[in-house]
Amino acid sequence: MIRHWRCILRVRMNDEEGRESIMQKINDINELYKKLESEDPEGGYVSRSTIFRNACQNGKITVDVCMQAREYYGSLWNYVGD
Repeated sequence: MIRHWRCILRVRMNDEEGRESIMQKINDINELYKKLESEDPEGGYVSRSTIFRNACQNGKITVDVCMQAREYYGSLWNYVGD
């Protein structure tokens, strides 16, 4: 599923409408993260992985959304701030 999302990303970046769609998805993921982080009691002290996993386990988001966020954040997925 993640590989499929990457292929769509590459194809759509070649057209204007695709770029707008991808930028909206990136903005949506960032806004969702900010919202989930503010709602999580441990927000700010745990990784994005933990924030999204908790939200998925609590039924706030789907597994698909969690996987898309993981793909977007890449190496920052498990990062916990300094």
